Amino acid sequence: MNVILKNISWIFGAHLLVALTKWLILVFIARLLMPEDLGVYSLAFAITAPIALFVNFKLRDLIVTEESPIFSDYALTRNITSLLALIFMIIISFCFYPKYLLVILLVGINKILDLHSELYYSMPHINNHFDFIGKLMILKHVIILMFFFLSLLYTKNLIFSLFIQVIIQYIFFIFVEKKNILIKYKPIMEKKKIKKVKELLKIGLPLGVSMMLISLTANIPKYMLEFFESAEVLGYFSAITYVLVIGNLVMKSISQNFLPKLSNEYLKKDVVSFNKYIFKYLTTASILLGILFITGTYLFGEFFLTIVYGSNFAGYVEILIVASYAMAINFIGWNFDTGLMSIRSIKIQPIISITTVILSTIFGFILIYNYGIKGAAYTMLITNIFQTVLRYVFLKIEIKKKMN
Repeated sequence: MNVILKNISWIFGAHLLVALTKWLILVFIARLLMPEDLGVYSLAFAITAPIALFVNFKLRDLIVTEESPIFSDYALTRNITSLLALIFMIIISFCFYPKYLLVILLVGINKILDLHSELYYSMPHINNHFDFIGKLMILKHVIILMFFFLSLLYTKNLIFSLFIQVIIQYIFFIFVEKKNILIKYKPIMEKKKIKKVKELLKIGLPLGVSMMLISLTANIPKYMLEFFESAEVLGYFSAITYVLVIGNLVMKSISQNFLPKLSNEYLKKDVVSFNKYIFKYLTTASILLGILFITGTYLFGEFFLTIVYGSNFAGYVEILIVASYAMAINFIGWNFDTGLMSIRSIKIQPIISITTVILSTIFGFILIYNYGIKGAAYTMLITNIFQTVLRYVFLKIEIKKKMN
């Protein structure tokens, strides 16, 4: 348990700092540029995130849960999916958002580089060296933030600052992350097997579709808000609701530590221990964390928005409160998703995601069309509730089916 707590503290701290640096980028744009620039940047994130998550294929989780993984097969798979992601981003940008093409592509390339870093982190992950992963993540994002801030401060140009961010991230990946991980862990690098790559693509496809749909669920309100309102209103909404991104990163860092343990309990068919971790330890921690965030928004929400973003954001405190409720619900849902992943209930994931995307689209159209930014916030809350309930129900069904 001490090892688990140590790992959680490192990876939790690293993911928290990553979320903080991404949030500070939003703050810098809000403070140094126009609200429309913030909206365009947020739109770029909303467009590229589903694509990046689709091609992610959860390769890191797959390699961690495989008995004797051949790293070179996974690396080739990642290269193929990254190329596909770039092609998708170019086509979508050119067809629907040509005005924002450069911003979308630069944000997208950063996300693709994140995918490559994520795959290489699987090596220390397998060895439970989460402190090593944490140190790399912290160092990288502090450096990226520093260069982005200085670029934005002196040029007041979003595109140039994003270009600098891409260059710095690429250099760090090649000469720090990739180089040190290959030297330290010496992953198995055999002749790449196309058959294995096809197998990984086949296994990862439903996971990729599921993650893409989850992202679409979160981003559909943003697409509609930009369409029905403006990029400026989207900028306000995205900056305020970024707490959800922070929450997701926090829960991801916690759940990844428990994934190998839960997989082991599943293989042993230890239902009691499996249920205890999912429904007792993780769920209790999630509820307490959610209550903490909700209380904080009620007590300090308006003050927080004024100090961080400026007085023009203070009038949107209701959006922040609704977002905190959505995040608290999402905390619990992450645990059930981790449970489904640990027992490799892969085919069920797209069913859950498709359902929530449909609900998000229906509620989004009705609520955003009639109530604007408030409608977007309530759409987010409603879909998170439905998604969490579905994950819980299917997890219970799958546990009964696979472990009895």
